[in-house]
Amino acid sequence: MNQIEKAELISLLKSLLVAILVAAIFSSLTLWLIDSWIKYIFFIYETLLIVLVFLIVRGLDIKCSIKLGACISQRFFINFIIISVPLTLLLVYASHIQSELFKNSLALLCTSFVPGYALLSIIEADKYLSMLETLVLSYVLSYIYTALAYLAILPLDATARPYVLLSSYVILGAIATLKQRKKLTLIHEASFCKKIDVLALLMALGFYVISFMTTYPLGILPVTDMPEHYASSVVLGRTPELYLGPVYLLAHLYVSAFLYISG
Repeated sequence: MNQIEKAELISLLKSLLVAILVAAIFSSLTLWLIDSWIKYIFFIYETLLIVLVFLIVRGLDIKCSIKLGACISQRFFINFIIISVPLTLLLVYASHIQSELFKNSLALLCTSFVPGYALLSIIEADKYLSMLETLVLSYVLSYIYTALAYLAILPLDATARPYVLLSSYVILGAIATLKQRKKLTLIHEASFCKKIDVLALLMALGFYVISFMTTYPLGILPVTDMPEHYASSVVLGRTPELYLGPVYLLAHLYVSAFLYISG
């Protein structure tokens, strides 16, 4: 490290220290406004958010390079996931193994990632997307696919639906994997201008997680939306003819599918 780099590093550290102090001063208003233990979490979150905005405005970026071998290994790992996860859950469901956490984790991956990523890979849209964009679109497509596929198999017996739905996941994963093997993987520039932008999106996700964790204990009260949507999803799966919530049909289909494949 030469003298110029040392001077730039010292300048950055000084600016960062000032940013942290300013962020802490402004965020301390939260400690005065809110009379609850959550104020300390919000104080830390607001301080980190202000510091992150400072780093982005200053033009700081994250140095991260991906080699071809790592990219191929990453694709191989994801292809393995999109086949093995639904196949494992299918075997676990058929074997009637009682492991709620394990089955729920696999079911969440199946309904929120596997079909969406497989569809992006089949239509070759993933090569135009960054990894973060791929994850987001995979969730959106998985949500829609799971709901519509479950709607299509709703006339079937309730015990047969998980087998059909999970089998469709396996088939999609197999098609995506075979298609990946036939095409050459090229290194491309991610669509985000700077890699530090990912941290900004993670901060937004962190706010959602904090909000959900603090409000979830109140979500089980009878007068809130969560029990009503859960009950509608159960009714849709058990007795579709008695279902009375077409406004939220897509959401109830998704939740019902998750409940059935997770056992």
